[in-house]
Amino acid sequence: MFDPDDDIRRDLQRLETLRHLPPGTYLLDPGAVEERQLLADLLQLPAEQDPVAWLAAHRGPLCARIALHAALDELRGRVVGVRRARWYGFDAPKAGERALLGRLVDLPEESDLFDAIPQHGLAEPDVLRATLGRVRRLRGTPEPAAAETGGAGSLLADLLALPEDVDALVWLREERVSQVAAMALHRLMEQARPPLHSLQIGPVVHVTFPRAVIRTEHGLRITVDEVTFGKGGTLITVGTRMRAGRLPGAGDLRHVRPRWPGFDQLVDDLGHRYLLQHYEGEAGRTLWWATQRIRAAFYPSVAPGATRLTFIASAESIEVAGFRLPGPERPEPERVRLVELPQGSLCWQMAVPARAV
Repeated sequence: MFDPDDDIRRDLQRLETLRHLPPGTYLLDPGAVEERQLLADLLQLPAEQDPVAWLAAHRGPLCARIALHAALDELRGRVVGVRRARWYGFDAPKAGERALLGRLVDLPEESDLFDAIPQHGLAEPDVLRATLGRVRRLRGTPEPAAAETGGAGSLLADLLALPEDVDALVWLREERVSQVAAMALHRLMEQARPPLHSLQIGPVVHVTFPRAVIRTEHGLRITVDEVTFGKGGTLITVGTRMRAGRLPGAGDLRHVRPRWPGFDQLVDDLGHRYLLQHYEGEAGRTLWWATQRIRAAFYPSVAPGATRLTFIASAESIEVAGFRLPGPERPEPERVRLVELPQGSLCWQMAVPARAV
């Protein structure tokens, strides 16, 4: 489920991590000069300054440009998704997607509609305006869309519905300034990332097996099984289990399971922070237990001189969800969130083995 406040929280957390990376950490940069400068400006803001408010107040035109680029990039992804679905034999997109995309779903495979929007970089304002205008004309006027997801999806629908004589960049700057500021921050955080997007942490230097156990008030048992130190990062493996009888259920739901996102922050005793490079989780179920196995890689490797690490799980709840099977009125399975069990952030500390740095 989309939660814009949660997205902003994660982006602000990531920005704070970027400000405290170990010296010399290499990151991939945003593709456009303007975005690289904007990122540099954000990193230099005082700690008490709200980055989203600052972007809205001082970088409105650039944020509007970034947001329009992101919206058109999202639209490209949706059109490509429909094409791929058809390639696999699905007849048509869902009603909501058809209502949003209109005749764009019928574009030929070789259409160059989005060629002017670079996937790594930032299109010029006139290019963005021209592409949006062409998209509107080719899309036609489909029936009003059912409510889509929040955030970028609804913004895209609003952009497509703008009258032709309205400048989208001006409209974004004047009518959606806070939203486009948050979108600009998100795009920058997505682009400023480690070189790898995987659990790979380079050659292994040292492995520990803590078997540390953390119990929460709702009966979730968390076991830190393994911490692997590599030349490029640190990998933590965690297992969880919760009694199935503790989970709220609904009669027609299947695969009811809790989801605890795991550790998403890593700091050391020198004040350095480490980026969450990649996360993978697997859920399981036995007769008595609902289980998870979670692996998270942090970048870069532990800084020289660090003697203690703190892994932080900042999620404030454990989500319990299940699936409702297809039926006469529902051609596809439906994910249903049952409840969110309150859970404060958790911390687990360990000493850095001498052989790990």
